[in-house]
Amino acid sequence: MMGVDVNGGQILGSYPDVSETSPMAITKRCLMIPTVPYDGMWNGVAQWMGVKDESRLDAMLPHRKNFPNKCNFFTDSQLFKSGTTPAYDCP
Repeated sequence: MMGVDVNGGQILGSYPDVSETSPMAITKRCLMIPTVPYDGMWNGVAQWMGVKDESRLDAMLPHRKNFPNKCNFFTDSQLFKSGTTPAYDCP
């Protein structure tokens, strides 16, 4: 992401294990199941644009329901300097 308000200089999420023996590999050619959904970033962007209600976020980002662990979703305060939603409480 680029912009004046973006919290730059950070990598969010975790680097995946791309070996053939990884539990996230579903084929021998290392087709990987993502650990962070595509909607993970858009969750924070939507919050930054004013969508704060969880049910409205679920309607906008239908794949959120497939990832019950909210640690896979970034909040506006993680992505933007002016964000107000605290990061989800994760272990």
